[in-house]
Amino acid sequence: MVTARWTVRRLAATDDGLPGRGPGVDCHELDSGAPGPRVVVLGGVHGDEPEGTLAAGQLCRRELPLRAGRLRVVPVANEEAFGAASRTTPADGVNLARVFPGDPAGSPTLRLAALLSTRVLADADLLIDLHTAGRHYDMPLFVGCLADDSAAGVASRAAAEAFGLDSVWLHPTYSAGRSLSVPVARGRPAIYAEGPGGGSVDLETVGSYVRGVLGALTWLRMLAAGPAAPPATGPVRYVAGGGDLDRDVLTFTTGGLFAAAVAAGDAVRTDQVLGTVHDVYGAVRQELRAPHDGRVMFLRRSAHVRPGDAAASLAEELETVGAPGR
Repeated sequence: MVTARWTVRRLAATDDGLPGRGPGVDCHELDSGAPGPRVVVLGGVHGDEPEGTLAAGQLCRRELPLRAGRLRVVPVANEEAFGAASRTTPADGVNLARVFPGDPAGSPTLRLAALLSTRVLADADLLIDLHTAGRHYDMPLFVGCLADDSAAGVASRAAAEAFGLDSVWLHPTYSAGRSLSVPVARGRPAIYAEGPGGGSVDLETVGSYVRGVLGALTWLRMLAAGPAAPPATGPVRYVAGGGDLDRDVLTFTTGGLFAAAVAAGDAVRTDQVLGTVHDVYGAVRQELRAPHDGRVMFLRRSAHVRPGDAAASLAEELETVGAPGR
C-alpha cells in the first residue's frame, strides 16, 4: 500500500467581500484515494488548550497508511485565540465553541465558525474535537459523546469507545453552538476529548489523543489494526449528565481565594465539601458542597474567584463499568 501524502490548504473567511482579510485556518488533508468515511479532527478551538493542538499537529506529521476515506485536520481552529493563549477571540471577546454554525456576516468569531462549518465540517462523517480544561479549570481525561437512540447518538458512542480512554461521559444532547452540533444536525456522529488543564503541556494527554484518533480510524476501517493503532483494553468508567459548563455547574456565591478539597475525577457523596472560598485573612466565606452523589468532571483550578464563576460540575456515575468486547 502506498502511503498518501498530506496536503495543506489555507482557508480564509472574507471581510467586506475581500478574500484573505477575515479569519482563516490551515487545513491538512490526507486522502486515501479510495471511497470511505470523511473524518475531521479539530484542535485549538480554545487558545489556552495546547494538548489538542499538539495532538492534531502530530497527526499531520505521521505517514498514515489510509486504506479508505479522507482525514482532515485543523490543528489550530482559532489562531487569534491561540496566539493570545485565550479561551475567547481577542478581536470580539467571543467563545468559538459557543457560536457554531456561525454567521459569514457576523463578528470575526462568527465568521470563523461559519468558515469551519461550511469548508471543514460540512461533509464530515465523524468529528473529533480535542480540548482540555484550559488555564483556570481541571478535568479528568475522558471522551464525551452523544448517547441518545438516534443514529448519530449510537455511532457517537461507538466512536467514543473506539477512542480508547478509560472514562466516557454520556450526554443526552449536545448544547447549541458547539462544533459537535454541525455534523449531528446532519445525523452524523461527533465526539470530543477533555483532559487536565493548567496551561502547561501534558505530553501523556497528547499521546492519548493521538492514539485515540488512530483508534477511531481503525474502528472505521480506514486504518488496518496494528502497532500504530492498538485496540483499547481494560475497564471503562461511564458517567452521564448534561455537561453544559455554562449551565450544568455549581457556581461561587462570593469572591475570594478558592482551595479545592477534592480532585477532578474523584467520586463524591451528597453534601461533601468540594472546596472552600477564603478571604485574605483565611476566613471561610463559602463552603462549596456536592448537591448529590457523583463524580467530579470539572473543577476550578485557579485561586482567584468572583461571584457567579463556574466552580465544579458533577456527573452521575453509572453502574455499568466496561465496554463490550474489552
